[in-house]
Amino acid sequence: RSIWVTGVQTCALPISDLMIAHLYDQLTQQQLSQEFQALGTAADGHVSWIAGLYYFEESGDNLNRLEFRPAILKSGGAYQTQSWAVFSQATLDVTERLAFTLGLRYTEEEKEFTPDQSVLAVNVPPFILPLPPGTPLLPSTTERISADQWTPLLSASFDWTKGLMTYVSYSEGFKSGGFTQRVFPPEPSIPTFEPEFVQVYELGFKWTGAGKRLRVNGAAFHTQYDDLQVLTANLTRVGPFIANAAGATIEGFELEIAAIPADAWQMQLGIGYLDPRYERIAENALEISTDHRFRRISDWTLSGSISRDVALAASTLSPRLDWSYRSSFYNDAANTLQLRTSGYHLLNAGISWQRHSNGLTVAASVENLLDERSLLNGFLQPNFGIIESLYDRGRQWRVTGSEEHTSELQSPI
Repeated sequence: RSIWVTGVQTCALPISDLMIAHLYDQLTQQQLSQEFQALGTAADGHVSWIAGLYYFEESGDNLNRLEFRPAILKSGGAYQTQSWAVFSQATLDVTERLAFTLGLRYTEEEKEFTPDQSVLAVNVPPFILPLPPGTPLLPSTTERISADQWTPLLSASFDWTKGLMTYVSYSEGFKSGGFTQRVFPPEPSIPTFEPEFVQVYELGFKWTGAGKRLRVNGAAFHTQYDDLQVLTANLTRVGPFIANAAGATIEGFELEIAAIPADAWQMQLGIGYLDPRYERIAENALEISTDHRFRRISDWTLSGSISRDVALAASTLSPRLDWSYRSSFYNDAANTLQLRTSGYHLLNAGISWQRHSNGLTVAASVENLLDERSLLNGFLQPNFGIIESLYDRGRQWRVTGSEEHTSELQSPI
């Protein structure tokens, strides 16, 4: 059982009586997922393997009531998804140092969407917006899309010493297609987008030394995207559409360092660099070019933490300090200057107390200790010159409590 209390600093902003844009979003959803796995070894322990079956289904209804100055609209509709996959992976220890891994996954999925969209009211003269109430925004039919894909994994690793391992890998994956559910003005057909495909090449190492008090992991990678899904907007539409608008690459590296400088102390440091590039642009992506930056991707990310476990009588006290940095990024594909987030730092602090006898834990933390007000997300509506911006909530505090209970199962015999 657990309890938690949170707090957020807020400030009051003036609210205009003039209606600009109001959105009421109602979502009902249910889902089921299940996975079965079988694991084992073969060839006198030189081969370890795993095989499994995965199933997922969901259904729901997402209705929106959108009110803006010219009209009031009903948007959204009902959706269903069914997906299943079978997978297997095996690792062969060729020698005590060299190992090869082969994995393969087959996925089938089907999605459907039934719109429930129409014009509810018009607030301007017909010659400005000739759409009488009741006009459908999308055909009242069920649209279905399906996909099936094989995705492999290949890797090789070599243990140079007991503390140093290097590896190289190649893998493929895909991201599901779907539907654009909020539409205005009316469209003759239900807008869909196809799956996005990716190929990943990675080279990395893992090293442990200094009596297991220091661990360093690093990786460099090259990622190739085909049919990249991009959130696009233009002057002919009120809402954004998702389209397979580009081919692209992302190259970069990651480095993680974990250290125990003294007993009961833990320190961590991380650094990441990404270089995303559009290689080609589809004709339907009018607002982006190969010179544009990716949406919501920073070039640099940094993080660090320090913590200590202080032994008390029958309990442990653990203070912790976390820091992170993220360089600037754009919040839309068109790289709108007003939606650019400058680089920012975040500092979090926390302390927890745990009683050994019953697992009772009480923790208190403060997130965004320096009260940074960075832009987290945003959207530009070019037709009306509307810019929506979502900012960080600022400094937050949290108090939590939990207790672990264990029970012994006794045989009736």
